[in-house]
Amino acid sequence: MNRLCIAIALAVMFAASPAAGPAAAQSNPIGLHQSLPGQDRVGRLLWRGGIELLFDDPDFGGISAMEIESGGRTLTMLTDRGHMAEVFLEYDVAGNLAGAKFVSIKRVPGTGGGADPRNTGIEAIARMPQGGWLVAFEQNHRLLHYPRSFEPLRISPRQLNPPPGIERARGASGIEAA
Repeated sequence: MNRLCIAIALAVMFAASPAAGPAAAQSNPIGLHQSLPGQDRVGRLLWRGGIELLFDDPDFGGISAMEIESGGRTLTMLTDRGHMAEVFLEYDVAGNLAGAKFVSIKRVPGTGGGADPRNTGIEAIARMPQGGWLVAFEQNHRLLHYPRSFEPLRISPRQLNPPPGIERARGASGIEAA
């Protein structure tokens, strides 16, 4: 439940701007309501913090899928350009989300190296019960299973059998539309 509240309350806005040199990132805390800085509730929902993430990397943008690991410390984001960004989430002494530290932006194996945009369109991510990740793609509709590893989504995936009828889906009317 705590993880769900953090995931729901996590207000993450993304901006990417092309820049030369190494990637940089920053996080800025944001409140629940800009005009009411003291407000921390909406009905029964208690605001536990929000952050705005700014990435200075041309490979970052178009976030399609996010997953917060069970301990609430690592946020993994996948882009529709075939990249994965990881940040470590930071909390204040009360346990509220207060910021984030950039870890990395890397190409996800199995996305075709970015040569064909139909292969890079990641649309969903799910952690598998036995470990590893399931990643769904649009355009070239497919499901890839990334096995459990010390460094998730960094080793070659195994393609799974697609759901019946997915071959008839067009463009962005496939797995992400279900």
